[in-house]
Amino acid sequence: MLKRLLAIFVLFISCSENENIFYKDILSSKGMNSAHIVIDIDSDEYKGRIVTTNFRLFQYYHLKEKISRNDYQDLVYSKLLNDESFNINDKKFIEEFYYMKYKPVKDVDSIANLGKKEFIKYFFNRDVIKKEYIARDQYTKEAIIKQLFDWEIACHNDSETGYLIITEYERNPNWTILE
Repeated sequence: MLKRLLAIFVLFISCSENENIFYKDILSSKGMNSAHIVIDIDSDEYKGRIVTTNFRLFQYYHLKEKISRNDYQDLVYSKLLNDESFNINDKKFIEEFYYMKYKPVKDVDSIANLGKKEFIKYFFNRDVIKKEYIARDQYTKEAIIKQLFDWEIACHNDSETGYLIITEYERNPNWTILE
């Protein structure tokens, strides 16, 4: 009996370890100002990382591939969890579905090496990106989003200002970064 309970416990733990709450959370965000998502694209037009929003990626799959929201969430969740590239060979994807090509930025990477707390303190005033980093160059914002995504910290653009916001601060003003 004890062996059976132990086996069930081990099975439960191993199954729950494969679940990623962060991915599920960002994939459930809806609307024009949904969470940013970072994915690898493998297509004839472009091979590499892109930064987009959950809304834009869902729009593509829903309009072009005719899949439901649930099927979209299952597909993207699986690809993110298994670190798989997205094969999007639609030439109009670039024109119709806004996304940004990710390129590393040395300044962003060097601040990231200091850790999450220092990174957020450097680039943000609590939850909103500091103004000087909004238009610094076209790749800085994408590099910041990518780093937050790698740390599983959701962010989105504010609907009124367009500024990058750390989503968790809006939900819980007492939220703090854990290293």
